[in-house]
Amino acid sequence: EITNTSNYVLTPGTIHTYLDGKHISDSTITSVNQPQTIQCSLGVDPAVTTQFNRTVGSLPNFSVLNGKAITTHTITTTIKNTHRNPVRNVIVRTSLPLPADPRVTVSLQEPEGLADIDSGTVRVEDGCYAGWSTSGDRAGKNDGLFEWVCSSVEPGSRVLKAVWYVTAPHGLSFTEQ
Repeated sequence: EITNTSNYVLTPGTIHTYLDGKHISDSTITSVNQPQTIQCSLGVDPAVTTQFNRTVGSLPNFSVLNGKAITTHTITTTIKNTHRNPVRNVIVRTSLPLPADPRVTVSLQEPEGLADIDSGTVRVEDGCYAGWSTSGDRAGKNDGLFEWVCSSVEPGSRVLKAVWYVTAPHGLSFTEQ
């Protein structure tokens, strides 16, 4: 986030950010009201990485109840910080699948308590909260996009976990797109 507190107003429009001659991001100035605040990425930090691991549960996490099959889906996101100091305000976004078939339901289990709220956050662990995303074209609980916001990621690694159940008629074949 960049705040323009000067006496000069930046004209609304697109900001193209380059680092070492390479394009790294685009941002938008939307307001001429002072002070202007702009959300702008200044590049990728190679000392902070994320690794995603997704699994679909098998027995005993698969069951048939009243003719419906229930599978457990888990995403673990590992944030690795190889800096000597903590990294502040790390945001990791992920999404739930949105079923097109009304016979299929998706039920978020973790982060615990997130499925119960429409806005705000739930505490995941010290300094790390989860909430429904409020930025971009796809945002909020109905769009299935959520984020973890960690105020500090210490050197080493931190693991974030999302778990959901998919319930569908037994024998129904479906794929995520």
